[in-house]
Amino acid sequence: MTLRLKTKAPEEKIIPLLKDSIAREIKYLNIGLKKTKERIKFLQSKYKSKSTSAPQNIDALDRVEWEGEELTFQKIKEKIVLLKSIEI
Repeated sequence: MTLRLKTKAPEEKIIPLLKDSIAREIKYLNIGLKKTKERIKFLQSKYKSKSTSAPQNIDALDRVEWEGEELTFQKIKEKIVLLKSIEI
């Protein structure tokens, strides 16, 4: 897919700005990915399980948090892949 941008600014200023913005967003997403992964690992360790469906003794709030963290982890990974696929 090709995307066109219209701007009154010169191309030599816009292209580096776009590249830097994408790189910075990837950096921030990777930080979020790391924090999310750490939280998932903490919950896995706490309940000695790799999945929220396995432990019977899991606290309801922890289950909701764990499932949310796993969903967030997947969404962040998808965003990183999309951003890395952009060619400028």
